[in-house]
Amino acid sequence: MRVRSAGPLPAGAVDVAEVAALATALPRIRFVVGAACAPTASLVRLARLPNVHVLLTDLLIALRRHRVPAAEALGELLAAYGPDRLMFGSGYPLVRPARLIRDLMTFRYPEELRGRFPELDDDVRAALLGGTAARLHGIDLGCATRSPGARRRGMLSPA
Repeated sequence: MRVRSAGPLPAGAVDVAEVAALATALPRIRFVVGAACAPTASLVRLARLPNVHVLLTDLLIALRRHRVPAAEALGELLAAYGPDRLMFGSGYPLVRPARLIRDLMTFRYPEELRGRFPELDDDVRAALLGGTAARLHGIDLGCATRSPGARRRGMLSPA
């Protein structure tokens, strides 16, 4: 079940308590909440529920305009959920995915946040850019191998 708004949200527009209650009552159902559907602190509290995942679409878009607060939110979500419960979201057709992929592949925390959060490594980027989504949706990536230069780009190609 995906929880997201169709536009900008006022604080508390998604009832996080309701999402928590549903996720608790339905532990076999996977819930995917948008990173902008509630304040980061509220999403962090949902991390205690193993069937809640976060789609990073709006947060990745915000990294260009609001770099420090968006990077801080990313660090907090990574610390709470780990990369195995966070997923890339492209925002397509409103946003071109290539730009967001490029931004995520080259992302480093702003100077103000350095040392507060670990930098993203290749494994984290691979999880965010498809590994988590593949696992969540039951897609076997066993037939994919890393192509030459893929380690640098974080991309997979068919075997």
